[in-house]
Amino acid sequence: MKYRFISAIVFIFVIAGCASLSRDQVKSVHVYSQLLKEYTAYPGTAITELVDLEYEATLLNSGTFADRLANQQLWSAYESRKSQLAAAADVDLSIKILGDYADALVKLSSKDLRDSIGTFSQRLGTNIDLAIEQYNSSPKTVKKIPAGIGALVGEGITFLGTHYTRNEQARKLKQYVKEGNVLVRIVTDAIANGMKELILPKGISNLKEKIRINQTNLLQNMPAEAYKAYYANEYNRGVAALMVRTDKLEGLAGEIIDAVNHVKKAHQQLNANLNEKKKLVTVLSDTQALFISVRNLNHAYRQIKK
Repeated sequence: MKYRFISAIVFIFVIAGCASLSRDQVKSVHVYSQLLKEYTAYPGTAITELVDLEYEATLLNSGTFADRLANQQLWSAYESRKSQLAAAADVDLSIKILGDYADALVKLSSKDLRDSIGTFSQRLGTNIDLAIEQYNSSPKTVKKIPAGIGALVGEGITFLGTHYTRNEQARKLKQYVKEGNVLVRIVTDAIANGMKELILPKGISNLKEKIRINQTNLLQNMPAEAYKAYYANEYNRGVAALMVRTDKLEGLAGEIIDAVNHVKKAHQQLNANLNEKKKLVTVLSDTQALFISVRNLNHAYRQIKK
């Protein structure tokens, strides 16, 4: 069973023991970046699970058909899978942008940037800018992300890797987090909207209806001898398992949507914290809320993978 350990919480306790506010500010960014990176793992998992469930539901009663009809059923399942993956492309792109942004924050808030300079930093910056360009050019895009933030982080990591000072790191972080405010708001809203369009509530209800209809068709087309064997061998448990997985997917998607506000609010708090000294308990309040949200996501994810 895959288990995602949320290591970022360790940093929260480290922050509490620091005397220097400037160190607290940098470490609070590091905490946020770790939690943000953890968050980006879950929307893709939800989409993959939806596609897999749709595929399995489509094939549920294909074994009762003649060869030609069975082949048609297999082709239908393949086409449906391809169509769903295409529909999820914009959500996947939003996830990638957010994940790359989190990676950049991790690097910029690190104590040692020497390993990040050169090719890696430029590649990371280029990847972010190319992904943003692709996102902005999509016909589905409603709000565009300001361009150039990737180049900003690439140059920032390279500079800090060769001319590191705490003051310079603070300046680069302030600049990057400020630019990131718009990015985080746009892409998290896009992820939430994608979850609603693909999964909640219509996707879940359609999936349950498909499982129910295909199960009914399976039983209606099954010979009497096979019908008895079907229940005697408890093959119906596979259908029940699909319904359970669908319920668990609904829970995961709900947690992903609920976490969006915590992601945005915590980022806004970071931006304010880097420009104005505040009490540590105030700085951490929204980060702690995000931690709880990510912990709930982790729990929902592990339920799916049981």
